[in-house]
Amino acid sequence: MFEYKERSSPFVYVGSGGSVVEIEFAVSEIKEETFSQNGVAVPEGFGKMVTKRRCEYLAGRICARLALEKLGQCASEQVWQGQDRCPVWPAGYCGSISHTNNLAIACVARSEGFRSVGIDVERIVAPQLAESVAALVLLDSDKGFAPDFDFNTFLTIVFSAKEALFKAIYPEVGYVFGFEEAAVLRISKEVVTLEIQRDLSDVWLAKTQVNVLYKVKDSLVYSWAVLKPAYTGTFSAPLDETLQKRPVPVVSGCRK
Repeated sequence: MFEYKERSSPFVYVGSGGSVVEIEFAVSEIKEETFSQNGVAVPEGFGKMVTKRRCEYLAGRICARLALEKLGQCASEQVWQGQDRCPVWPAGYCGSISHTNNLAIACVARSEGFRSVGIDVERIVAPQLAESVAALVLLDSDKGFAPDFDFNTFLTIVFSAKEALFKAIYPEVGYVFGFEEAAVLRISKEVVTLEIQRDLSDVWLAKTQVNVLYKVKDSLVYSWAVLKPAYTGTFSAPLDETLQKRPVPVVSGCRK
């Protein structure tokens, strides 16, 4: 039996046509039938998954199923895993899944009103890991914003914001790229503005700026980027920043 409970999420702003579900779950040994009992298809490679990964995958898909149901989607509709291991959303929807330890979240939106969404949740980086994570995530220019925060919190905010950005734009880029491709321009109380450092695709060009919302709660950092069809920037909340307009196609999937 897979034990979980739904809880309220800081991802409060999605807008009309969007839904967010967050659950807490217990890591325990689960079998293939546990997936069917929870309305989730058994993933390819199940036999090679360790217990923790099985639980994370199931929890994320449960969140996705519940979020789709809240938008009126049939409960039997599956969120499959693509060849690139990204979630494959039902036609007409886009979404994003994230998990950390015993917490999982999914955000789903109708693609008629959203290009893509990217969400991420991370536990505050432990002090003993901060140096190695910083070397992977931070550009030299990013480090100038560190004095405004506890360093471990700052590092996690930047890490999580970049992850949310990467998930949101992956469908239009089509390949995995590194943390060095996005630089921090500014950080306010709940917004990180990131700037793309080189042309990643015909849509995502160097100097494009993206606003990623974040919230720190209970030693966790939540980040989300919600992209509207007519913008290259992020519309994650009613922000005052001017967003650069460029018509682009609507997408219906995003990287896990």
